[in-house]
Amino acid sequence: MSEKNKRLVKNILIILLLISAGGLTWLNWFYDPPQVAGDADSGIARFIDALFGQDPGREDTSAYSEYEEYAYTLSAVYPASAVLNTQDAFYYYDQREDIETLFDRTLVVLATALDTARSGKLLNIGEWRSLLYGPSLLFHFSGEMPLYYFMASLSASQNADMDYTVSDLLLDFSEDAVQLVVKSIEGDIYAYDTDLRGIELESFCGEKEPVEAQFACHNAYTINRVPDETVVSTQPVSADRLTVSPVLTDFAAAESERIINTILDSFGFNTYTVNSYIESNATRVYVEEAGTLRITQDGMLVFDNGAQDELKPMSGMDMQVRTQNIAQGALIVEQAILPYLGDASVFLLRQYHDELSGNYIVVFSASYNGNKINLPGGYLARFEFRGTQLVKAYANLSTFLYNGITDILLPSVYAASAVGNKTAVTQLEVRYTIQNGSAKAAWYYGD
Repeated sequence: MSEKNKRLVKNILIILLLISAGGLTWLNWFYDPPQVAGDADSGIARFIDALFGQDPGREDTSAYSEYEEYAYTLSAVYPASAVLNTQDAFYYYDQREDIETLFDRTLVVLATALDTARSGKLLNIGEWRSLLYGPSLLFHFSGEMPLYYFMASLSASQNADMDYTVSDLLLDFSEDAVQLVVKSIEGDIYAYDTDLRGIELESFCGEKEPVEAQFACHNAYTINRVPDETVVSTQPVSADRLTVSPVLTDFAAAESERIINTILDSFGFNTYTVNSYIESNATRVYVEEAGTLRITQDGMLVFDNGAQDELKPMSGMDMQVRTQNIAQGALIVEQAILPYLGDASVFLLRQYHDELSGNYIVVFSASYNGNKINLPGGYLARFEFRGTQLVKAYANLSTFLYNGITDILLPSVYAASAVGNKTAVTQLEVRYTIQNGSAKAAWYYGD
């Protein structure tokens, strides 16, 4: 090859390399934010795909349909207690570990029942009591569980006809075709046909031992005094005492800095660039484009993104938007609060539209072995949304640890029978009250 041709080829190669470098730079700098090489959505990957004639477009995952989107929210949807009634034996689950094991074991069955639920009908109190007599699996929730959110968390298709909040969910195994039955927080009971067939109820029991207990509607001393599905027994109730302390006791400690960084990250702050200062009352304040976050000495967290006044108040929201908001709140709780709760657990307490502020409110609280803990302000964490925008948040940063003391409470059947005859209470449950750094349990009667 002549010297002239060599120079020509060399110049052509240099021009091609410059064009390639320019194209890669443009894709990664101006087409989308820089991403790691090898990422299927990065500019480099799309440029290489284009060179080889492959489709550079990406398929967007549909929101609300993938289980992975809601996997982190399962800790907030675990029930407080469960009953597995085979008619030959009565199994009662109230310890957190047992509840999680049973729930995970029945996850597919629950999801299938919810996904195929149809032909809803309203049941009367007699039909509800009859179902409680038969072979069934009952889950009771600590808070007000939106059925549509529970369905999304289990990757079941959301049903517009089931857009309401429940306190109890029951699978009826009295026939070969399994029936889904739910009790709303208003006390209405709905039954749905499902595609589940031939399920062996005993397969869910595992190593669990049956107990001497029954539903309140089946006991002559407690019927019409407390909710029918309340579990009553003549056995004393054991309730552990808890020590309650702030998560952050020394802001100067390295562990406290790690915890604060985790909290800031969960709210969308950049922990490397966030500005911070200390107010005269020792409150730590963190400021960035994401908003302002304050943490007081006694463990109260307050977040404000400063955008509420700029956003239009919400008068009503689509079911999927509500689901997304609950999931966003659950994710923050999962990342920033649950790891430091100690022996306590988190649950979804309620969600509602606040007409005064125009915000959609999502509230989480804490429990120990399914028993609610009464917290300052009435919540563990509270989130306020406008549309899908988190505008305000409040949280109690506390740790709950079993202190080695266990109290023995009155048996549930006697606690239930002590209720007056004239008006049945809406709740009979064990609850924790905090006083002087300790949480102690006692029977609670709801009205």
